Amino acid sequence: MEDPAAVRSNAKGLLLDANNDDEIHMESTEMILIETTNESNTDRTQSKIPFRQRVEGLYKNYCGVAEWGNFITLVIMILGIILVEIFKHIHPKVYYQIFRIIRAIGVFGLSGGITNWLAVKMLFDKIPGLIGSGVIRNQFIEIRNCVKMVVLDTFFEPSSMMEYLNGKQDDWLQQLDIDSKIDGVLKSQAADEIVDKQLSLMMSRPEGMMLSFMGMSVNVLKPTILPFIHGLGPTVSSVLSKNIQTSEFINPENIRKQVDELLSVKLEEMTATRVKALVEHMIRKHLGWLVVWGNVFGALIGIICEVSSVFK
Repeated sequence: MEDPAAVRSNAKGLLLDANNDDEIHMESTEMILIETTNESNTDRTQSKIPFRQRVEGLYKNYCGVAEWGNFITLVIMILGIILVEIFKHIHPKVYYQIFRIIRAIGVFGLSGGITNWLAVKMLFDKIPGLIGSGVIRNQFIEIRNCVKMVVLDTFFEPSSMMEYLNGKQDDWLQQLDIDSKIDGVLKSQAADEIVDKQLSLMMSRPEGMMLSFMGMSVNVLKPTILPFIHGLGPTVSSVLSKNIQTSEFINPENIRKQVDELLSVKLEEMTATRVKALVEHMIRKHLGWLVVWGNVFGALIGIICEVSSVFK
């Protein structure tokens, strides 16, 4: 007879194993469903892209000037090889020499274009086995720091900022319209209440009591004082405009420091992929001409080599 406690323990273990298997199975099923859903969503998204837009995207990515340059030189190379083989034993030999030059144009032009195309490719993408490829991806941190320093040194150099701010000071003061603002403050209800308060305080002092003996009161003095206060507006604004210095309330070093912090935070979000995409968007379409010029100069070198071999 087996121990009932052992039987219960074994049964409990079997139940736990079964539950674990069910959980693992459910998790794997959920993962498969999620992956299937993602794939179906991707397929659905791609299926929504119009056919014309797909064709335009393919043309834009694979039919640039670089691809056309390599394709043309490839056609010339194939044509030259075929014609050389056809006219190898046919007289006069002048056609054979011409077709050899055509073949050289294609071979050297294609080699120059392919070399430059590979150099452009290595600039942006990591190619296994080729040391130095993927420069932008590998050096994206240095590129980020370089961008930050260029922005700071070009646009936020302290002396240049101070010169710019001082030059804009008059325009800013004019836009602020200090005259009307000071005039509005002096004629406001708040200024009127301040005058009442100050006159009341003055009347409570000995000099105010003397004025009271002379028949003066707050209501008598106020109409006399208010026009004088209101007339101070233009004078105060003129003095204020002459004595305001931009450097007193704007520090270029603080602005530069804040911009530096902002750029540092934003550039931390720039991953290697985003830096590569940014640089690629700016210059890759222009680098296609580098491939074309590789085709051209390669073709010229081919002509020179073939012509020089003919006249040996």
